[in-house]
Formats: sequence, structure tokens, C-alpha cells
Amino acid sequence: RSGDRFTPFGGVERKLKDFLIDAKVPRWERDRVPIVEAAGEIVWLGGLRRGAAAPVVTRTRRILELALVPLAEPRVAR
Repeated sequence: RSGDRFTPFGGVERKLKDFLIDAKVPRWERDRVPIVEAAGEIVWLGGLRRGAAAPVVTRTRRILELALVPLAEPRVAR
């Protein structure tokens, strides 16, 4: 969403758009970056960075592991 902010783990809060620009994500791909959020906070930008909103610390009891799996390329009819 316009104006979203993101704090990468170990980094400082900034506009999501600025983060994606600095990460060299092309403009046409920015809307396709998977975003995982919890309680209104971005916790992971798929394939890029995890957020500071859900750190793994010594008292952490449960972890959800997510993986990006690319879809198969569509076959071109000949």
C-alpha cells in the first residue's frame, strides 16, 4: 500500500518503496514482491529481507518457516 513502512532486521525504518528501490528491485517487479505481515507489521519481504517486527530471540518458542517456490513456466504451444 502506498506509504507502507518497513524496518529490516538490523536496520532502520524507512518507506517500503525506498527500500525496494535501494534493493535494486525493478519498478515493474515491485508489486510482485511477496509481503508477509503480522499485526500490521511487515515481517518478511519474500526473497529480500526479514523484518525487525518478528525477531528470533532466546525466548522464541515457535517459528513459521516459509519458502518461495517458483511456479512452473507456462509451456508455449508450437
